[in-house]
Amino acid sequence: MDKTPTSNERVLLLGGLAYYAQDEQIRLGIQRYRQKTNTPWRVLDAGHSWKNWNQHFERYQPQGIIAHILDEETLNRVTQVGVPVISLSRELPDLDLPYIGAHNRMVGRLAAEHFLERGIRRLVVYSTWSLNMEQERIKGFKERSVGEEGVEVFRVGGHSFSGESSLRGDMSWTRKNWMKQIEPPYGLFCASGDLVAGQLCDLASSLGLRVPEDVLILGVDDFKLMCESCIPPLSSIAMPGEEVGYQAAACMDRMFEGKDADLPSPLLPLGVTERRSTEAAAVDDPDLRRALRYLYEHASERVSIGSMVRELNLPRRSLQRKFMQILGRTPLEELYRRRVEMARTRLLETTDPIYVIAVECGFRDAESFSTRFRKQLGVSPSNYRKKHRV
Repeated sequence: MDKTPTSNERVLLLGGLAYYAQDEQIRLGIQRYRQKTNTPWRVLDAGHSWKNWNQHFERYQPQGIIAHILDEETLNRVTQVGVPVISLSRELPDLDLPYIGAHNRMVGRLAAEHFLERGIRRLVVYSTWSLNMEQERIKGFKERSVGEEGVEVFRVGGHSFSGESSLRGDMSWTRKNWMKQIEPPYGLFCASGDLVAGQLCDLASSLGLRVPEDVLILGVDDFKLMCESCIPPLSSIAMPGEEVGYQAAACMDRMFEGKDADLPSPLLPLGVTERRSTEAAAVDDPDLRRALRYLYEHASERVSIGSMVRELNLPRRSLQRKFMQILGRTPLEELYRRRVEMARTRLLETTDPIYVIAVECGFRDAESFSTRFRKQLGVSPSNYRKKHRV
């Protein structure tokens, strides 16, 4: 049974958080702030149930609330308590509460960029629930892709963008052959998150579409258990959940002291965690497709472009030209890009020393790795890890 809070404890109530993916990271961020600042807080997690919320309100009289405010009923309940409230969602258009969360429009832009970097010229964005979060991701996807020369963009699951290609008719789950109406190869971004993206992987397989050869599928949240259970493993955009939680706790602490919340700007996504579902192989040119597959599979090894063209028996100059024409970068730049992405994931998911990560991701040493990492991501590996690692 929960103990009654002591006189010097402040009670913080968490509401509406799920127990996976980004919401779990938010909890970790709040805990990290408590440990760093040694704040005397009792953190109560009410989950989704209003019965739990009401019990916590009555028994513990929380001095602050951090919650997903998704509807007017939730808003009315939390504001009636008369304590500081921070919202983790922006679903209500006229929400007059402090908000801390991810920059969802940048999530959409990053998704489109991920496909365009791979030479994919036919792009699809899918959403299920029409949440504001999804719509912001779709807007970002549109901003980055619509208008690009030679690029077709399709919107499935809601209203089509004006001025872009669209699919006619019912495109809901009740008519599941929409994936076959789009000519492969194409990139499919699921703005609804990894759970739905995993269903799209299954749907593609049931329709005889190969992932990633015919359809590259990208999710959001980087819910590791879900992503690695998909067939094939799902690439996903890693979200700044822990930083959201940390900043929410810091703002709440200031509000407890009667100060301004001093809200941060929406937090940028951490990047794409690449797995098999968006492996850079879905291009029309067979030589480029073979080369990309080779670089993807051997990036962590001490390979060179010369050894690649010899092993694949490909003309080097012709291949260089195809890389530049289709991807806008050289084979060597693509190899470095892949290595940096592998290292970025290792920095977030392990405590391995940077020099170990550098060598195991194919770099000669830590110095060359740091130079390339900074060039690609604009920050040193150590600072990136310090800011983002769970």
